[in-house]
Amino acid sequence: LTPFTMSYQQMVLQQLMDQSMMSDFANTAIRSCWHTCFDSKLKREDLINGNVSRITPENNTCIKRCIDRYFEVYGFLGEARERRDQEQQMGLPPGS
Repeated sequence: LTPFTMSYQQMVLQQLMDQSMMSDFANTAIRSCWHTCFDSKLKREDLINGNVSRITPENNTCIKRCIDRYFEVYGFLGEARERRDQEQQMGLPPGS
């Protein structure tokens, strides 16, 4: 359906689905980036000895880059989906 043929209820439902997908994606990205940048790099000894302050700036940079990368990929996926929808509407095979 194009935006011009959707009813108001369908548009509201589409917006809710988009918001839900973004929220799920954000939670997945944060969970994965937290593991990559914090859980896998912090050692028990660092926590016991209080050496967390030297690691924290590196981890903050890591998590920012990681989340940025996730949303960049999400943008690429959205663009590809839009392109496929346009091709389908024009009756073209995928990837043309």
